Amino acid sequence: TAGILVPVTFFVTGTFLFVTKWLILCRLCKVEAAMTFQEIILNLQKFWSDQGCIVQNPYDIEKGAGTMNPATFLHAIGPEPWAVCYVEPSRRPADGRYGDNPNRLFQHHQFQVIVKPSPDNIQEL
Repeated sequence: TAGILVPVTFFVTGTFLFVTKWLILCRLCKVEAAMTFQEIILNLQKFWSDQGCIVQNPYDIEKGAGTMNPATFLHAIGPEPWAVCYVEPSRRPADGRYGDNPNRLFQHHQFQVIVKPSPDNIQEL
């Protein structure tokens, strides 16, 4: 099976990346390779661009989630078709200040994809 093999939390709306290198099985290119954070982002941008998405720059302000990007909020609620992908940094200072868990982070990155209306083959994508 293809997928991410090391520490990652995967959500339908994107991937929260906690480390800079991972071992990934790429089901599209059929190779197993260690990829850097930048390579992961570039591959995701290329894939979604090939699906017809606009690759947008992030909107980096202090917020709780990538869904607060204007590309998500303003275009997702309107009636027009919209296809966009972007890496959204989320800075959450309150989460990084307290607790003993070493996995508490001040900032994480979410790869956000919005395709409206949903394509018929959304499960295959």
